Amino acid sequence: MVENFSCSMLLLCILCVGVPAGSAFDDQGITFQMANSSHFQQIHQLLEEDFFPDEPMSRSCGSTQSAYYWTWVWVEKALLKFQTVVALDQNGTVIGVNLGKDEEKEEDGTADDGEEDKEEKSFFWCPDCTSLWEYQIHFLWILKTFFGSLTPSYFGNPPDSAVYNKASEILGYKNFTKLMSELKCRRMYDLFVLSVRRSARVRGLGTELVRVGEEEARGRGCGCARVFATSRFSARIF
Repeated sequence: MVENFSCSMLLLCILCVGVPAGSAFDDQGITFQMANSSHFQQIHQLLEEDFFPDEPMSRSCGSTQSAYYWTWVWVEKALLKFQTVVALDQNGTVIGVNLGKDEEKEEDGTADDGEEDKEEKSFFWCPDCTSLWEYQIHFLWILKTFFGSLTPSYFGNPPDSAVYNKASEILGYKNFTKLMSELKCRRMYDLFVLSVRRSARVRGLGTELVRVGEEEARGRGCGCARVFATSRFSARIF
């Protein structure tokens, strides 16, 4: 594990994300903590109302949780890792989120890139499923794959996922192995979404969410992190 926590800003360059701690949030009654299940619905709502309509790639592709079931699943599966940071106002309402999860390099040098080969899964058997919900996800994915265009569009592939995968391929980061090797770390925090409520966009709140997320990731043994900065606003933070 390397001593310096590094972050890759894909699309353009690799940058470090060391940022100064905020000092005015306590006075405004804003607190930061790891998200728990009581926050999940608020996070889904925040992203639906304030992230997907604004984030350039999702906006241009029309990808939202209400339009594509698999977008909702992607968010929910990340939340269930319990590695997401939220900002709460004085009433305990979620006003900001740093959504992501850790990826770990295996002993053989490979890494779980989060892209399961679902095409080759058995129709009924799901060895990685540990709950009825995960079996439901597995079954719906197989049905979508089997029936193809006969499946309702809600269960189709979100169009922004193809853009994301293509960008990862062009950059040479289709999985995490290359990036982890370059940054000399075995555990990486993958930051998926950084979003703040329009009604609560306090100066520096996004930066503080990144800082707290970095501290938490360090505590879990992460030596590096990855983020796709898809807008000029998020690019200023990293």
